Amino acid sequence: MKIQRIALHTLVIGLGLSLLNCGKDESPTPTDDDTPTETFYNIASATINDNEYTAPEALSLMYSIDNGESYSSEQPQDMSTGDELWIKINNGSKDIGEDDFYFDWSNSTPVPADAENALAKFVVKQANPVINVAVEDKVELLVVNRHSGQFSIVDLTDGGMTPSFTILEGEVGLERIRGVVYNYNDHQIYISTSKFSQTKSKLHIVNPKTKQATVINANAEDDWAGIADLIVTPENTILATISQGQGNGQALLEFDTSGTYSEPKLFSGDNTICCGLGLVYGNTNNELIVGNGAVNPANLFKANLNAEITEAIELTLVDFTGVESNSDIYIRNLVKDRTGKIYATCFNDADGDIHLSEIDLETNEMTEIVKFESSSEVQYNGLVFIPAYAF
Repeated sequence: MKIQRIALHTLVIGLGLSLLNCGKDESPTPTDDDTPTETFYNIASATINDNEYTAPEALSLMYSIDNGESYSSEQPQDMSTGDELWIKINNGSKDIGEDDFYFDWSNSTPVPADAENALAKFVVKQANPVINVAVEDKVELLVVNRHSGQFSIVDLTDGGMTPSFTILEGEVGLERIRGVVYNYNDHQIYISTSKFSQTKSKLHIVNPKTKQATVINANAEDDWAGIADLIVTPENTILATISQGQGNGQALLEFDTSGTYSEPKLFSGDNTICCGLGLVYGNTNNELIVGNGAVNPANLFKANLNAEITEAIELTLVDFTGVESNSDIYIRNLVKDRTGKIYATCFNDADGDIHLSEIDLETNEMTEIVKFESSSEVQYNGLVFIPAYAF
């Protein structure tokens, strides 16, 4: 009987343990699918739109995930929600900034807090970031004091001037600057100077980094009396309006970038062109607009590349300070911005002042922006657009 009780007790304990084991087997066992996991994000794409960027250096993006402590050209991997991604732009030797360029990050996802900053700061959210930045040249309008070679940036909102740099000839400022153009092909500035006494009108090239002028055509044969204004052609030549001297007429003269020139093309047509000789392209690169003065004052003329005058445009002066008659106005320099607006410097023969103006070819009006006070030591010429990175 004792043996039977022991056996029965053993059976009961075994059955209890068996039931317990069955209960354990039927309960859910945690799996990998139930374990919380973190989602990581990588940059989906990164693009620089440089259609309006003209500097010679190539651009690249630099990335930081440690709040700007360090940057790398390698895209960061496995970023988490809430991480900050900082991105700036480098040109191979330095970072570029708002002094020289405009930035637009607004087509990125997510959009950074300041979409117009050179440095964009992104917060990683619930998707792989898409980086898209447009970089555009900041282009300044400048005039030069022809007596000192001092260039100043012009504020088109009020005509205010900020001194910027001086073009030097040796150790002194280049004097009698008349026409100026920036060449986006070789990133050099081309400058003409006026004749003065026995000093001839010449053509110079200037490296904007050194600001030193080098003569590329000294007009050794006296082939022109003066170079008025300059433009760069699609063929990378320098086209100039020139005076051939008293009684010899006005012409177009084309230089290559070394200063060698071709035969002048004398302006021809039913209208007489003279004196002001500001020069800019019209609606196409086959149409020129030329500023006039003296014989037909405050007029513009359209001409083709053969210097044949095709149309005369009589301008109405608007808000010109102290100008009693448009017969006193000479249109000396013409420039056009990227939107197609045309600006001019006009010399008032009555008092020697220079007026900066905007020309509207829809209404044929020329409206003063500001009158630059002039004197025997201060007079402004050389109206020119130059990208800020160049100087």
